[in-house]
Amino acid sequence: MLREAGWTALGVPRGASLEELWRQADRERSGLVAASGGEGP
Repeated sequence: MLREAGWTALGVPRGASLEELWRQADRERSGLVAASGGEGP
């Protein structure tokens, strides 16, 4: 349900860069949108 609403969850290693985490979340979310055919709510 949260993914359908646009949320992305990531595992966060100690000392991780917040900037890199945002990029990773965006890549994963973009991959999910492409995998679903780009159809949104």
